[in-house]
Amino acid sequence: MKYLLIIIFFFFLKDALGQNQCSCDSNLRLKDEISCKSILFHNKARLYRQYNCDSSWMVFQSKIGRKKILDSSVNELVDLTGRLGYSYVTEYRSTFLIQNNVISGCCDPPEFILFDKQTGNLKDNLGRLIFYSENSKYPVVMYLQNNNYKSFESRNMDNSFIKVLNVNSHKEYRIYLPKNRIGKTMKLTDEIFAEHLFDTEVKGNSIIIEYRYLTGKNNNKWVNSRIVVNRNSYTH
Repeated sequence: MKYLLIIIFFFFLKDALGQNQCSCDSNLRLKDEISCKSILFHNKARLYRQYNCDSSWMVFQSKIGRKKILDSSVNELVDLTGRLGYSYVTEYRSTFLIQNNVISGCCDPPEFILFDKQTGNLKDNLGRLIFYSENSKYPVVMYLQNNNYKSFESRNMDNSFIKVLNVNSHKEYRIYLPKNRIGKTMKLTDEIFAEHLFDTEVKGNSIIIEYRYLTGKNNNKWVNSRIVVNRNSYTH
């Protein structure tokens, strides 16, 4: 909290002086690793990073100029900017998607967070996604119910279906999986994250979901299954 308050102080000091903080004379390598280029949304809001020798931070700026710090890294973590913490993914009609890298490197999957494109306020922590659309015409994300790091700690996960969310209309759908197929596989293996069992691919208007599972304790042969859905079914 102390470091965040320091960042906020310097952030608003910079604002008052009309200066950008995107340099560090004692660590010139940061210039190649941290981009301060703005991402301009369709509603004229923007997202960008800034940094100095002590910290880096992600800034949301509304179309009327109001600014909000979404994420920050301090001290030795500034070198991990882009590999740890927030990175931009894509924008939808009224929201934008951020990837939160919870560790730097292998092998925990990232979480994904939706932010409001007007205010920069957090809308939803989606957790670890199986799929997200980078095409704003098909604003669909897919994930397993409660599969985020908070629910992981309480073992409050549900692997019986894939949740499909239209992030524009907020409509929710379910693709049911055979009973206990994923849960049983998790118990039979050392796999910690069910998302590692899934692969997805877009072909035309189809989203192809492939996953692997085990059928029994004495059968270590993996079985592959495929689900094909029409993405147009979830875009209304």
